[in-house]
Amino acid sequence: MRDRLDRIPHNRAKKHLRLFTFLRSHLRRDEPRYLAETDDEATQLLDEAHEALTPGEWEMECRLACGETYAEIADGVSPTALKMRAGRWRAKIREAIAV
Repeated sequence: MRDRLDRIPHNRAKKHLRLFTFLRSHLRRDEPRYLAETDDEATQLLDEAHEALTPGEWEMECRLACGETYAEIADGVSPTALKMRAGRWRAKIREAIAV
């Protein structure tokens, strides 16, 4: 019984994170999409990807794009855990730029 009570804050946090993610994804669909005529399509996609990520995720993605390895970037987590996170935020990017 005590183990179950100890997990309540974690479970509640997961529930609110899922709800926040769900609401944010539904609200994004109603917003007008960025279509500046002066920018090419690649720039527009890059801007949308940047908006989909948190500042920390964007920094990590930029560092990976510059050639740093997961082991060099991993700060406080294992390189394998960082690869998992990168896979999740890249899925978030794919979802954000899907038309």
